[in-house]
Amino acid sequence: MNEGRNRNSMTNAADDALHLGLIKCLISPPYPKFLSLTLTDTEPASLLLDQSLLLNFAPDILLGSKDDFLIPITLDLRDLPMESTGIICGVAGRLVGGTTGQLGSPVEMSYLSTARAGTVMVAEDELERALGALRGVGAENGLSTPE
Repeated sequence: MNEGRNRNSMTNAADDALHLGLIKCLISPPYPKFLSLTLTDTEPASLLLDQSLLLNFAPDILLGSKDDFLIPITLDLRDLPMESTGIICGVAGRLVGGTTGQLGSPVEMSYLSTARAGTVMVAEDELERALGALRGVGAENGLSTPE
C-alpha cells in the first residue's frame, strides 16, 4: 500500500516540476520561439523546445538528448481551406525524395501537424539540404525558419 502511495507522490513531484518548467517558459524571457508539448494517457510527456529554455527545468526532469539540435521549419497553413489535407506529408515526401540524389540519403526528419500549422523538424546539420529540397515550395506556401 505504501509503495503505491510513494510512486504516486513521485509521479506528482515529476509532473509538478514539469508544470513549473513549462510555466517559467511561458511567462519569463527568453520567450520560446518554438515549444511543442504532447500529452497522452499512456506515455510520458513529449517536449520539444528551444535550447535556451532548458534552464527552466530541473536537470533530472527532462530525459533524452540535450545535445541533439533540431531546427523547426514551420509552414503557415492558416490561409488554406479547412478541407486541405496531406500538406505536411507532401513536404516530408519532398524532403525524402528531393534529397536522395544529393548525397545518396534522405534528410532525417520528423514532423508535427495541426490544423493551422505544420512543422518539420530536421537536424541542425541537415538544415541546408532540407531547405535546398524545399526551395520552389518556398514563400508562396508560408515556409519559414526561426532566426
